[in-house]
Amino acid sequence: MSANPPTSVVSDEDLQRVGNGIIRDYAANATQLIFYGIYVFIICVSASILLRRRRRNRGSILLVLTMLTMFLISTFLWTYTTAVLVKRIRYALVDTSIGPMRERLQLANTTTGKVRYVGQIMFLVNCLIGDALLTWRVSTIYQKSSRVMLALVTTWLGAAVGTFGYLICLSKAKFPLDVDEPATCRNLAFSGLVISALLNAIAIGLLTRIAWQHRSMMRGLPDDSTASSKSKVDRVLTILVTSGAIYLVLFVLGNLVPYYLTSTPTTG
Repeated sequence: MSANPPTSVVSDEDLQRVGNGIIRDYAANATQLIFYGIYVFIICVSASILLRRRRRNRGSILLVLTMLTMFLISTFLWTYTTAVLVKRIRYALVDTSIGPMRERLQLANTTTGKVRYVGQIMFLVNCLIGDALLTWRVSTIYQKSSRVMLALVTTWLGAAVGTFGYLICLSKAKFPLDVDEPATCRNLAFSGLVISALLNAIAIGLLTRIAWQHRSMMRGLPDDSTASSKSKVDRVLTILVTSGAIYLVLFVLGNLVPYYLTSTPTTG
């Protein structure tokens, strides 16, 4: 009579850890997919408008190239997030022949650690590119006011210092697992995100100010002669302020609030 192979005992704690990790990673991936779809629509419309202009100056071409670069990075980020999620699920729940649950969780962390770092760095770089574009556009609206440019450029440089400081810190630490990541590295990355959010808040404030000034100025002019331009400018400024505010709220909720929460599967 042959003996049955030993059964691997999985604790409720391990199952809860895996389940919570899958839920969080899946929710993040689904949210990224929604905004990725919105991003595809926006970039197609924006690029079409810019490229159909009769006068294509260097600024328009640079704007299109910048948006395409950010789109490619976003495509990579969503693809890598999906790949990491699938790989974690496979190690934790599918490949049971590898070993006990805790060993599989450890393997899920070690095999995806370097890939996750690439994603984090690419995300921070994408934020820097977007913030640089925002700085340029708001400075242009303010006709390159020295005070406005000083505030925006200085803030952007602060975010750049945090991002590149994070990269240097990781390279010196030899890109460890999340649980072994030095606190200095985490703080540098977090500071870069905070300063990026601050830059967006400053830009929204500046856009709100110029929208209010424009509306106040137009009130004193005859409605018949300025109705069309007034409506168009107000609509553009309103869209910029509203979309900027929505982005800022989502950025804070999606990146600053849960920054120190560790994605699972994890070993401790």
